[in-house]
Amino acid sequence: MKIDRKELTKYIFMFAIIFIALAANFYVLFVNVRKNAVNVKEQEIYKAAKEYDNFLVESLGAIKLSSTKLQAMLDAKRPAGELLDYLEKESEAYGKSINNNFNGFYGIFAGEYLDGAGWVPDADYDPYDRPWYKAAEEADGEPAFVTPYLDLQTGTVMMSVSRMLKDKDSVVSMDVSLSGVQKVVEDNVFENEWEYGIILDSEGIVVAHSDVRELGNDYKSKKDGMGHIIYDNIRRSDANYFTFKYKGDNYMAFIADMYDGWKAVSVIKSRQILGSMNKILIVFIITLIIIFTTIVITLIRTKKRQQKALNTNNQLNALANIYRTIFLINLEDDTFIEMSNNSDIVRQMVGDNGKDAQYTIRSVLDSVTDVRYKKSIYDFINFSTLEARLEGKNTITRDFVTIENKRYRGRFVPVEWSGDDTLKYVIWLVEIIDDGR
Repeated sequence: MKIDRKELTKYIFMFAIIFIALAANFYVLFVNVRKNAVNVKEQEIYKAAKEYDNFLVESLGAIKLSSTKLQAMLDAKRPAGELLDYLEKESEAYGKSINNNFNGFYGIFAGEYLDGAGWVPDADYDPYDRPWYKAAEEADGEPAFVTPYLDLQTGTVMMSVSRMLKDKDSVVSMDVSLSGVQKVVEDNVFENEWEYGIILDSEGIVVAHSDVRELGNDYKSKKDGMGHIIYDNIRRSDANYFTFKYKGDNYMAFIADMYDGWKAVSVIKSRQILGSMNKILIVFIITLIIIFTTIVITLIRTKKRQQKALNTNNQLNALANIYRTIFLINLEDDTFIEMSNNSDIVRQMVGDNGKDAQYTIRSVLDSVTDVRYKKSIYDFINFSTLEARLEGKNTITRDFVTIENKRYRGRFVPVEWSGDDTLKYVIWLVEIIDDGR
């Protein structure tokens, strides 16, 4: 069965239009869903960054308050004993309020080292050479977060916060354990289904990491691994997120700023974002397959109908060469459809309303049939007896002669019987068998 080229072109064009429309909708949907998914992950890291910052702000508030009090005591030339007593009391108070993450106030005041936690340094201990002092010196009166370090004995990351006083020599400092921050990071990874959660200080040191093996690592100096990739992207761009590939997997990293140049980072596998996209893509492909299949089936059915119609038309043309008139009659509602008619006289009498089949056929025959044959042909076309006469037969016929002395043959052919053996449709055919010449 050949497919008409024009018909095929029409369906291909239709499919192309549908494909373009669906593809455009899919693209818009893809962009919006991806944007929404990214926004969700951005909000997660922003919220987490605020939680992390609470630890820094709490420490910052403590160092500001203590430095103001100690400065007032130095201005009043209070003795070292009173300063030490203050440091001890404040160390105990903050140790309770900061959930044991606080390790006490200490510092150098008027050239003397004092420690509120009771730690006694070795004889060769030089406070002026310690990171907490140098950081405060560089900050020039502003609170300074000293680069965190990993305590090998406890396995926790420690941080010092210090501040230089007005005399440009005295410095108050405090040590804080970041184990609390570490727990918040781990909780966020679990709740938000991240692959990793990370906090980096301004120098690229890992302050907290959901993988505790990474604590204290220097991503700035490291030249390989995921940490280096993350830090390098943060250093080169101010983007809120970026994508990268590591060991065959695609990842997305989301960044949020924290106090003093620190960065909160969440890392997820890209398929978490694209997972819903894949579902949409599958639906898109299935939809296209369904549409394509529907078009193909429609095309085949249309062609079959066309072929059937062509065959029917050819058959009717062939019958038209034999039969003068062919009508399909509905016996249930006494209507008819003209299938072929080669008689102008009959065509004028029948008209085109298709109603009153029994009356119409009798009227036509009454006007053309020789009087000697009228009763015979009237009995033959009697619809009320057709069912009984056609039962078990393929056709019945009756010859008659017209007023023009031409011999014709009328024929009934059963077409459809209902479930209760009632005859529903017949075909009425009239053929000329002798033109009288």
